[in-house]
This record gives sequence, structure tokens and C-alpha cells, in this order.
Amino acid sequence: MNPPYLTLESGVPAEVGIVTYWISDREKPNPPPISVTCGSSLQRPTNARMAPWTVQYQIIDAATSRKTLAQGQQVIYDAMAKLTVGFAMTADPLSSLSPSPPPDQDPAADDPPAWFPIEAPPPEGSQGGDGEGAGNPLAYNQQSQLQTQWCWAAVTSSIAEYYNDASSATTQCKLANAAFKQSTCCSAGSSAQCNKPYKTHQALQSIGHLAATVASAISFAAVQQEIDGARPVVVAIGWHGGGGHAVVISGYAAVSGAPFLYVQDPAGVMTGWIGMADFPGSAGFWRRTNTTL
Repeated sequence: MNPPYLTLESGVPAEVGIVTYWISDREKPNPPPISVTCGSSLQRPTNARMAPWTVQYQIIDAATSRKTLAQGQQVIYDAMAKLTVGFAMTADPLSSLSPSPPPDQDPAADDPPAWFPIEAPPPEGSQGGDGEGAGNPLAYNQQSQLQTQWCWAAVTSSIAEYYNDASSATTQCKLANAAFKQSTCCSAGSSAQCNKPYKTHQALQSIGHLAATVASAISFAAVQQEIDGARPVVVAIGWHGGGGHAVVISGYAAVSGAPFLYVQDPAGVMTGWIGMADFPGSAGFWRRTNTTL
């Protein structure tokens, strides 16, 4: 029988940063660092008798290899937990996490908030909207981006699909062809001519599904209004180290009075519920809001 192990993963794009874990228990209070590259997975053997494990992580800026973009820690009780760092660490299953300590006992309490998506419905007692026929979260299906720089294309194509306006012209590669004046992005999407960032609001406008764009975050009340109206909200995230990412808000909830968002990520790293106060995490900022129609 194979021994239990913790699975360590990284969802941080290589151009953004490098993820390093430290896993301590009663036998190893000063563990060595374990670095994990984007898209890879490492297994660290465990012994259930040593539970719990304190897992710390840092995201180090890839450009300088010195600046810390984000950091944090969680206490893990499940000897077979899978740990993933995107903008913060998530553990699957969720029940393996200990309750958060009070601020005066939390060693990371003074750090900027980190993104901690919850891979489950909001806690009991949450309240969502009841817009006419909208559903909450909305029945929005986020496509996975087909190239490393095509978050904008995956979001735009998915928005067209959501509004029942999908066509051969709104596939990810065709959107790239149009944006970059190319004809080869469906056969050579990973080429330097095709695999490039693009402004999501311009892509949405090109297919007729941009209602408005504002270079800032919007309020929780404004998010509620859009979701209750059955309109997904597209958010452009800016990285502090440069570059950006596009995600979609497709739901909201109030948990004990605190606002939560349901965020869908074309890179597959960050999909889940997150407190609005924690979004988008210490590695980036809410750069632009695009409402849709």
C-alpha cells in the first residue's frame, strides 16, 4: 500500500512568479523549501500520525527572483490533501482547513489580502439574488483558454456563447485572427504572431457584447444589479509585476453580511467563491470592469 502524500501544485503563470512551499510538522519544525513550477505537480509523503501540517507558501516575482508577490499559510489535517497556489493556497477537500485564527494570532494578518477561492457553495446562511430567471450563479460556462495569452479570447468567446450568439467568428482562434490581423491562429495559435495579450473590452466590443467599461472596480451593489439582470461581469486584473488576466464574475452572495463573488477563470486556477474584500489577491488589482449585454 502506498503511503499517503500531500500533492503540491502551482497555478501561477511562469511569467508572473515562482511558488515555494514549506511544510512543517512535529518532526520537522524547520522544513526545506519546495519549489513548484506552473502546471507541474510534486508529491510529499506524509504520516497521518504527524497531523496537522503547517503549510506556508510564497510567490516570488519571476522577473527579479527577489520580490515577494504573495505569501500565506494554512493548517492542513488531511494527509492526502491537494494544495494549489494560484493567488493564494487552496486545499482540497475544504474540510481539511482549520478555522482562521484571530487577527492577533495570525502571522500573516498584516500581509495584503490573498485570493482564497472556496471550491464549494457559500456557507449556510448566505443570501443571493433572485433576479427574474437569472439564476445565481448564472448558467455561464467559462471556456478554458487554448493558449497561454488567450484569457481575453476565452472570456469573449464564452460571453458570446452565453448570449446565444456563438458563431465560427467568435471562436478563440478566430478572435485572435481578427485582433492581430492574422489568418493562421487556428492552425498555429501558439505562434508569436497569435499567442498575445489583447484588451478584453475591445474584443467584447468587436462582437457587440460590451455594455460599458470603466477603469476601476465596481461596488457590490453594482455586481448584484448585473447578475440579477442575467449579465455576467468581466473583470480585467492587473499584476503588480506587469501584465494582466481576465476573469468573469457570474454570481454573488452575502455571507453573514460580507459580500462574496463567484469568479470563473479561463486558466482554471481561480474558479470559486471568494470574499469581495479579498479579490483579486495580493499579486494583483482590479484594473477594469466590463459589463456585458
